[in-house]
Amino acid sequence: VNDDTLYIEGSSTNYAGFTLNKRLVIISTGYFLTGANSNAGLQAGNSANFGGAYIVFDSTGSGSKIIGLDNFFMGIGSNLGSATDNITISRCHFTGINTYYSPTANTKMLGWKINKCYITGAVGNSALVMEDWEFRNNILTSPLEMPNTNNSNNLIRNNVFRSTINLYNGYFANNIIQNTTFTVVNV
Repeated sequence: VNDDTLYIEGSSTNYAGFTLNKRLVIISTGYFLTGANSNAGLQAGNSANFGGAYIVFDSTGSGSKIIGLDNFFMGIGSNLGSATDNITISRCHFTGINTYYSPTANTKMLGWKINKCYITGAVGNSALVMEDWEFRNNILTSPLEMPNTNNSNNLIRNNVFRSTINLYNGYFANNIIQNTTFTVVNV
């Protein structure tokens, strides 16, 4: 039910995707616990790896928090003109935030916070309006796409960008940009 907290155990078997249609707190072990990029000997067990599966978000999931999940993709659900608001994604490894179904043009996504994540796929696209986003302390190896001219009051701070940045209307400070194209309008 709304406001439940789910603890996802690390596993050697990938978890399936799901639709986030309730306000939940979902917590797991984190990412890079094993393998070449891990801190050998300092971590216990496996991550909650979703094998690239979709977590489809719906407006009824507004206010949810996702902490410590590994290898998933956030895809916008098929809501009609309003999107999921006030989502927090923290300490996760995921492959982007984009469309899964075709959302209504200029669908608003308000108050998202993405912090301390390793992101290997695109975040955003031109059809989505992003307002009051906080995008902090992340490593992004694929495009940041926030080009909608209706975007407002977004904070992009203390990140490492290794791919294209397309940004309209935001505060952009203290970021590291490596080998990338930076398209900026009204920053």
